[in-house]
Amino acid sequence: DTYDFTGTVTGAGGVNTPYFYARKTSGQTITNTVTTKVTFDSIILDTNSDWDATNNRFTPQTPGKYFFHTDIMIAVGAVSELIVSSVRLKKNDTTTISYHQIDARNNYLGYSNNLCTSNIVDMNGTTDFMEVHAYANDNSGNPEVAGNSNQSYTSFMAFKIIE
Repeated sequence: DTYDFTGTVTGAGGVNTPYFYARKTSGQTITNTVTTKVTFDSIILDTNSDWDATNNRFTPQTPGKYFFHTDIMIAVGAVSELIVSSVRLKKNDTTTISYHQIDARNNYLGYSNNLCTSNIVDMNGTTDFMEVHAYANDNSGNPEVAGNSNQSYTSFMAFKIIE
């Protein structure tokens, strides 16, 4: 069918809100071989004030399905020191929803890895929250989650899916 609209269309589509986008502007040292919550110090977008800056997590107050994505850069002191690195999206600090790992035990890759992971998750709109956790094992024992004020080395975002 061909339609010729000459006015305002109402009732079509929907909105992908709430949504947020956060990133790191400076590095975060993490303990070697310990999974650690990633902190985000720059909130670029937050349409519903659902970012919990005190606890570094997204707690949407609107129930529904959300698309979550994070990308992080794990960096260490020198080439060939990074052995294993990973990123996790964790719901309510207990359930790993999505996971990405690079294991370079037999072929050291260098001094940084970029990792990303995404998933669609049901959120209850009251108590559910999502966090990012990072892990690194490196020969120097001084890994960090990289941040940069001019580029998005490490970021975290979500938006509600139109249902």
